[in-house]
Amino acid sequence: MKTLILTLGLLLGVNSFAHEGHGDPLPASASKYGGTPGLVVDGDKMEKKVEPNPGLYKAELMRSQDGTVRLYLFDSDMKKLKAEDFSAQAQGVVDNTKAGKKENFSLKAQKGIFIGKMPKQKKHPYNIYVSFTKGTQKLFAAFDGLD
Repeated sequence: MKTLILTLGLLLGVNSFAHEGHGDPLPASASKYGGTPGLVVDGDKMEKKVEPNPGLYKAELMRSQDGTVRLYLFDSDMKKLKAEDFSAQAQGVVDNTKAGKKENFSLKAQKGIFIGKMPKQKKHPYNIYVSFTKGTQKLFAAFDGLD
């Protein structure tokens, strides 16, 4: 009887640690340059929390040790798009809930990508959100749980 209870307890305990995959980032295969992959969605729908809000484009965020951030944009087939075909500037936000602060930084479209310098983060993980436009359409990309 003790063995049965112990076995059931172990089996149920293992299931409680299972992870269903909600909120996981895109698979590493979606990364072209070794950065963090993400989706670009409609910014207005994001603000209004309208569901569904499917990805319009794909993105990849690369961060350097000196704080330089590079945002690459792709179509659904992972063909690189030029940032200059979007807006000249993008607005980035570093959301660090552990530190209890949000800090803004800007990115500039140059050489086909958005490039900027993010504020240095002492606490990890943090999230980076980037907003930009294409014509009159607002676009939004999120990269969560960055170290």
